[in-house]
Amino acid sequence: MLKLLSTEQDLKNALEATKDFPAFVLIHHSIRNKLANRCPETSFNVFLHENLSGNKLWIVYRYNPWTVPLAIFGSKIGENFDKKSLFDAFYEFSKFYPQAFENPTLYVAHEFLIKLLKEWLKETFPKWYDEIVLYPTHFFYMTEEQKQKILDLENKLPDGYRFAEVDFEKDDIEIITKTWRHHRPGDFENTKAKIRNMPYSLIKDETGFPIAYEMTDSSAICTHQYVHPDHRRKGLGNAVERDLCQKCIRLGITPNKTVETFNKEVLDASNRSPYWTRWEHDGNPVELMWTIREPKNEDHN
Repeated sequence: MLKLLSTEQDLKNALEATKDFPAFVLIHHSIRNKLANRCPETSFNVFLHENLSGNKLWIVYRYNPWTVPLAIFGSKIGENFDKKSLFDAFYEFSKFYPQAFENPTLYVAHEFLIKLLKEWLKETFPKWYDEIVLYPTHFFYMTEEQKQKILDLENKLPDGYRFAEVDFEKDDIEIITKTWRHHRPGDFENTKAKIRNMPYSLIKDETGFPIAYEMTDSSAICTHQYVHPDHRRKGLGNAVERDLCQKCIRLGITPNKTVETFNKEVLDASNRSPYWTRWEHDGNPVELMWTIREPKNEDHN
């Protein structure tokens, strides 16, 4: 049976129960932000399904007024779920939030869960199942030792650059939003909310133009690392990432990020970095799958 966790005590218990990283890091930080009301424009709805063996499936349904909702599914890899019981949990979730399946929604889960979710979606929503698109990523996070290494790091910038705050009265938000490859309608307001509510890092040049930046979303995922093409190969990408991670750690957030599997350069750099640990199972990278229904009549270019 799927349970909606609605009381403060239920959520505090869930926060304690989801400290097993990396499996539950996105779930954990979502619950943490809900309890702290850190992102007031975003609604987080937390569900728990526990089978007879005590294995747990966590679901967070996250939505705001501007962008596509996100459903995060989390479980420990290697735990066995009876398929019928898991499908029943998916069905109950669809009754709580039918809009998560009637309208385009982003689903994220590790590769073993996503296979079962896709199978259930195919059985339950055959009319639009062929509209599902998968975006495989590798997931990186920091151990306690790596967090300390980052905190001890001196983060210097080349001459002509400085760490800065976003100027909401100028074009900073628009510049940042338009450079995100996945930006969609509504992301301008969403970017403003991320920067108001969550840690971010921004480097400007001597003219005050935003040159490099990275932020965290409402589930505390590091996202949208970008360096202006004319200013690359100067270490600015590493600088914003390290600055952002230091800010996250000081707020009690475990830095984490996803890297798309086609992005070989960033994958290689992340794998070499002494500051990141890749989520693995049996010595192989776990694919964290971002899955979305993209209706054929919509143009997302």
